[in-house]
Amino acid sequence: MFEVEIKFEILRGCEEDIKKILLDKGVLKTLKGKEKQVETTYLDSDKLFLKDNKVAIRYRKTGKEEGPRLEFKGDSKSEGNLFQRIELSMLLDKDTSYTNISYDHVNKLFKDGFEGQKIGTNIVYEDILNHIKLNSLTPLFTIKMNREVFLIEVGTSKMELSIDRCHVERDERDFDFTELEVELVDGVESDLKALKEELSSIEHLKEIEKSKFQRCLEILN
Repeated sequence: MFEVEIKFEILRGCEEDIKKILLDKGVLKTLKGKEKQVETTYLDSDKLFLKDNKVAIRYRKTGKEEGPRLEFKGDSKSEGNLFQRIELSMLLDKDTSYTNISYDHVNKLFKDGFEGQKIGTNIVYEDILNHIKLNSLTPLFTIKMNREVFLIEVGTSKMELSIDRCHVERDERDFDFTELEVELVDGVESDLKALKEELSSIEHLKEIEKSKFQRCLEILN
């Protein structure tokens, strides 16, 4: 599937102020969204093949309601000031750890997907599988995130607005950041563009053009 979204960085400590502004503007109907705890570990080979091709494979746990998931995120493409990327997600057995994600797992994730289709800057899915067959995946870093989700309506469209409070860990290093994301769930891209213009005028919100994966790697490296 394709994910269509917009992203903003929230100045640290301004989350509640931003929610109040969005409530006043009628974007939100309540100051309290549905919260969930999400822990995501990003994986790559020692050669950083996925990073270099601007794609990501990640292992994600969300609360206790279901088992972990293996997910693939394609390279973000800017289309009409919106960001689009291929997204795949597969439920894993509950006892599967990120330490034993293998070629077979990724092959199963891709099996309904992409034959002959480009999914990164200059690669096709077979290139990823061939690389992982020869090079095992290892953890790069983990993001522990408190995600507060609001279902909103803009124009004729339904969207999911999330405020993500993120704590990033790798070895002995760690740092925090907060993002606001809006994903188009059902509707037209023009409504998402209109919301983007409105959000761009709010103080303490800074539009960003990179994924969490790309931002974290830049800081950690």
